Amino acid sequence: MASGSVAVNRLDTAIDLPAATVLAGRASSLAWSDGPSGVEVSDYGFGQVPSGSSVTRTFVVTNEGLHELPVRVTFAGGRVFTTVSDGCTGRTLGAAGTCMVTVRYTPSSVRTTTASLRVLGAQAPAILRLSGTGVPR
Repeated sequence: MASGSVAVNRLDTAIDLPAATVLAGRASSLAWSDGPSGVEVSDYGFGQVPSGSSVTRTFVVTNEGLHELPVRVTFAGGRVFTTVSDGCTGRTLGAAGTCMVTVRYTPSSVRTTTASLRVLGAQAPAILRLSGTGVPR
């Protein structure tokens, strides 16, 4: 069984994830270990977006462990949150290896909606809960 840890980072802007490890650059990370520590969950908000407009964010997945780690991304977000690209699923990341997942938020009404991005490794998933609020144009 592979062991190691993975981080999910926002590509372009620093975000504050309370249980996260800060990596080089301006990104923050959601990290988990493939051990008995269990599931790590954190949140990322797309903020307020005018209804009918869209915001796209790219997240970087990094293997912070010493061993190869097979990666699979699952996404639950309905029609408001969509996966634009998934360069991770089916890949095995070596030590310090990276891949990217891009998500688009397009609110269709004035309300707050949520989704979840799960990065699955050898055992425990890392879950990034996404949220966004549609506001009037």
